[in-house]
Amino acid sequence: MIQSPCWARFKRFGDRWFAFNGREGSSAIDTLQLVSDSPEFLGQSPNRSLPRAAMAPRQSHSHRVLVVVDEAGGVQLAVCPEPGGDSAVVVGDVVATGHRFWRKKYDALAGPFQETLGMSLTDWIAGRAGESWSPDEFRAGLERSMREGKFPITLVVSEIDSGVRETLDYLREVNQQVRVLGYTCLASEGDELVWPRELSEDRAVPASEPVRQQPRPSAPLLSPRHQSRHQATQIERSAPLADSEPTASAHPRQTPRTEFEALPGFGPTSQQKDILNRLARLDDLGLTRVGLDYYLADDELDAKATISLAVDCERWPFPRPDEVTVAVDTGPAHPSAFPDLSPIDIAEFLGSLPRAQQKEHKGTILLRAANLHEADRIVDELRALREVTAGSVR
Repeated sequence: MIQSPCWARFKRFGDRWFAFNGREGSSAIDTLQLVSDSPEFLGQSPNRSLPRAAMAPRQSHSHRVLVVVDEAGGVQLAVCPEPGGDSAVVVGDVVATGHRFWRKKYDALAGPFQETLGMSLTDWIAGRAGESWSPDEFRAGLERSMREGKFPITLVVSEIDSGVRETLDYLREVNQQVRVLGYTCLASEGDELVWPRELSEDRAVPASEPVRQQPRPSAPLLSPRHQSRHQATQIERSAPLADSEPTASAHPRQTPRTEFEALPGFGPTSQQKDILNRLARLDDLGLTRVGLDYYLADDELDAKATISLAVDCERWPFPRPDEVTVAVDTGPAHPSAFPDLSPIDIAEFLGSLPRAQQKEHKGTILLRAANLHEADRIVDELRALREVTAGSVR
């Protein structure tokens, strides 16, 4: 850190040099505003052009993820987590934001940028990129970037703590290209100088600082109940189901949720109960849930379930006692659930998740949740798939 004074001159505020004492500024600067105001702060990484525009998508849940566009049309995501914030929420938002613009057209991204910037995206970048910049090449580059859907991710943080480490481990586990960018801040009489610096990931988190494994606040607790007549009918008709009744939701923005229940002689194991608690966040997809099945609508359940959770080790797809299998129907009976996507597209979209492919029937993808981490990944990916196919980008 620089300790001796330095001198600065800002010609826009007078052609005069003044002393800048070079003392360390606050590490708690608003990185979200920094990147939003000056996306060039992210710098020019290898084989990429200079970032020129940034916005926070309206559908963001964490409000800490920015979509950034460089002057060649390349798209990346900037993540500016709050110190001590819930890394799970941020990670889910990163996954959803990336998938939200997967295989979309130019206007799907340029439109939201225009609403944020107050002018067209090309006019904004033209004023910053110089006379040699080509709007046609930019548009082609942006469409190519969205078609490929491989958006590099930059975490902008003051230090690598346990929450940042969790985020890094998760994103790299699903084959995301991630780097960590820190910063140095000097302050003098209310003025601040900030410049980027790469953070070393070799610095271990102190042993006294535990890695957080926070449960999702929206996950309801399991409680065994008695089997109902409706439940017995459903269990004969399709995959193993459990009856459900309304219960209070821990999520402040949602209507009361329902609990997964254990059936006499057909109760999930303790490991499966914990996994089901995490998978209960699939209720956020907007589908109708009865027991362990999710339907497109409550049409007296004549249709086949779009998503089913299997815990019975004696029935297809025969999950182990310590795992839950999530069956996703991709057949022609569900065009309104996954419009414009073929079963191959859906399989590619969910390709980073653990899968029980050897047990699959035609038109079904089987995802395996053997722990809480895998359950969270399945929820995040299915939420992103649902948002993409529901046309959530306007």
